[in-house]
Amino acid sequence: MILRYFLLLIFGTIVQSGVAQLLPGDLAVVAVNANNVGCDGDPTATDYVSFVAFVDLTPGTQIDMTDNGWERQNPNQFGNTEGTIRATVSALIPAGEVVTFRFENFSSDFNTKYTCTSHPAGWTFSDLNPTGGSFNYDLNLNNGGDQIFFMNGGTWNQGTPGQHNATYSGTFLFGFTTSDWYQGAPGGNSDSKVSRLPPSLDPCFNMDVTSTADFSKFTNGGAGITTPLTRRQWINAISDPTNWDSYNGCTQFQNQGPDYPQPVTLPIAPT
Repeated sequence: MILRYFLLLIFGTIVQSGVAQLLPGDLAVVAVNANNVGCDGDPTATDYVSFVAFVDLTPGTQIDMTDNGWERQNPNQFGNTEGTIRATVSALIPAGEVVTFRFENFSSDFNTKYTCTSHPAGWTFSDLNPTGGSFNYDLNLNNGGDQIFFMNGGTWNQGTPGQHNATYSGTFLFGFTTSDWYQGAPGGNSDSKVSRLPPSLDPCFNMDVTSTADFSKFTNGGAGITTPLTRRQWINAISDPTNWDSYNGCTQFQNQGPDYPQPVTLPIAPT
């Protein structure tokens, strides 16, 4: 048992039966486009979220996501009127390869609503709370401020509809907000665009762009993303707001590199 935890401290990830059980430090968001309407001939407010894993994502690995706010009204509980989605890896994705999920706003077909642009054959999607009603179908991000949480290894409990008392039993991996994290006490938020930051994600495993921005991406402060860094160095760089650029619209977002929906790899140096 001591050896197991020693290895966990070194490598950060437990692999059981070939399926990665992810932990904080294994994954980070690198870009968010919260409103793609008008770009690429897209007539809807489609969203794109790009992230990188610093460990191999093996088939069967599950990543849970929600845009429900944390502690909107109740301590240690989520809101429960927004999306809760599970993405399951179906083909090996090596560490460092950026993954971009596309969330369509107005699709009635669940199988086309959520897609992966960078690894289209590598993922399947399902509703994390299939009995929760239509609200839980949609993970599309609000314009003018919203949040997304990446999680792993747990069960979503929807709670009482509209009471914002949902719970999740697994591990928080990374949190991202397109506006500031709410600093007030739980109970003051009726706005679905507002969220507190779970303590386990502070300070390294979250990104706050410090001002409302629907279009932001990690550019490493102009240093680029081609120089190998250790996992810790990448995490430190990604969690630093000065290493991000924000844009006025989807056109500017797309024209500025890196183009994360295309195949992109962050080179990971040995730790």
